[in-house]
Amino acid sequence: MSSYKQAQESILGAILVDSKNVMPLVADKLTAENFINPECEQVFSACLSLFQEQKHIDVVTVLDRLGNESYQAYLVQLVETLPSVRGLSEYIRIVSEESRRANAVSRLNVALTRLQSGDPLEDVQNAIALTAQSMSGHESNSVSAADGFLLVADSLGKPRQYIGTGFRKLDSLLFIAPGDFVVIGARPSVGKTAFSLQMALHMARTKKVVYFSCETSAPKIYERALACYGNLSFRQIKQGRQIPKDKLEMLKDGFSSLRLSVVEAAGWTVPEIQAKAIQERAEVVFIDYLTLLSSDGKSLYEKATNASKGLHTMAQQSKIAVVALSQLNRAGDGEPTMINLRESGQIEQDADAILFLHRSATGEDTDDQERKLIISKNKEGQCGFIKFRFDGEMQRFFAVGDPEEGSAPPF
Repeated sequence: MSSYKQAQESILGAILVDSKNVMPLVADKLTAENFINPECEQVFSACLSLFQEQKHIDVVTVLDRLGNESYQAYLVQLVETLPSVRGLSEYIRIVSEESRRANAVSRLNVALTRLQSGDPLEDVQNAIALTAQSMSGHESNSVSAADGFLLVADSLGKPRQYIGTGFRKLDSLLFIAPGDFVVIGARPSVGKTAFSLQMALHMARTKKVVYFSCETSAPKIYERALACYGNLSFRQIKQGRQIPKDKLEMLKDGFSSLRLSVVEAAGWTVPEIQAKAIQERAEVVFIDYLTLLSSDGKSLYEKATNASKGLHTMAQQSKIAVVALSQLNRAGDGEPTMINLRESGQIEQDADAILFLHRSATGEDTDDQERKLIISKNKEGQCGFIKFRFDGEMQRFFAVGDPEEGSAPPF
């Protein structure tokens, strides 16, 4: 007998022996679909229906619910061969994992058949991405008010762990957690890619970060990243001028240890990004930028709407923090607002936080390096703004009025 079948039968035996204590635990973790063996599935379905009706569960009541006397010997056998009720949590783990494995094999076979049948590649990619997602085994988690109070009370007085951006003032206002969807909007040539790369470099010290670039090659992204990281001249890097070898050697180990990957993702769909993110075991994903993603829809509005919905769902399902850049409408030089988000109001609805990077109109009294980061939406914190200076030569941002943050590279 396989361990999978034995674990299924052990769970059923435990239910029949001690339904009052066992059934609530099992019903919270498993469904009838987890029981691949047909007999086990039938018996569990009968137990579950009795449990939902708040009726007693034992050999007699289950046999009556099944309406088939041929199950009597099998039910007795389940009770007699039960190894131990104390092994219940391990039996549940085995059944949960093996059923996900069997489900994944089935889904992949369907995807392979569709691929060989000439179905659209995007449909096949969706199927494969859903397969990967189904293997994560997210479980239901119902928390009572009493338990919820204890969870919050016990966490007070202890430092909360969020995903830091590398900018202290921003981190005091914005609390990025796994599953969040953050949008950074800016008009062209304001520095949103550089700003996001500086965030990514900081996060990659402790988190697995995947940076999906939809319009720029990986070497060009790494040129900007290395300039920012090492306080190097971006212009000299672009000109191919020699950087002192001792300087490069000093930077090599630290930069190489960053948990950062850059993926050239021109024309990619959200399911493709999700599949790659899961494959890379990403904890944070950057997308440069949202409206360049390939998605369904007849108009740019519909495509942007579907891309936003897809990224929001991906973040929540995969528990990956998603930071997506977005172009803004060019109209006007004033401070951007939600209405300036290009093509879709859906982004405003989906995002947990929306940041706008703004440069004032150029003029005699205007410093071209000045930037204003406007926090327009922040579900779990304050809105407001932070002043920055952008050093284009080093591809780095410095918070104005924070000497510790502006005196040296944060890496």
